[in-house]
Amino acid sequence: MAALGGVEAAHVDGMVGSPTPGKKADVVVLNGRTLNAGPVNHAAGAVVGLMDTSNDDTVIVDGHLRKHRRRLIDVDVENVLDRLTRSAENLLHRCGRPDVLLTSCRQEG
Repeated sequence: MAALGGVEAAHVDGMVGSPTPGKKADVVVLNGRTLNAGPVNHAAGAVVGLMDTSNDDTVIVDGHLRKHRRRLIDVDVENVLDRLTRSAENLLHRCGRPDVLLTSCRQEG
């Protein structure tokens, strides 16, 4: 229900914001049994103060499974990373700073 105020302010509360038949819904299942969040003595406090994207276990967007068991569904991560690298290199070249060092943590293989 924390989202309800935001959707009311955006004037889309007729479509989203509450678990009502006919409304669109996104669901995020968080894993609190992790070192960064546990022990979870106060759920809301853990979500707001301790958890991050590494705690996303399952994500459903408008009824479609997008992430399951911490793995993205139908996303070629290597392709996305390659495209991001090319985009960054292109931006640096266009702004006249191709000498800025771009490195990657990814292992080449």
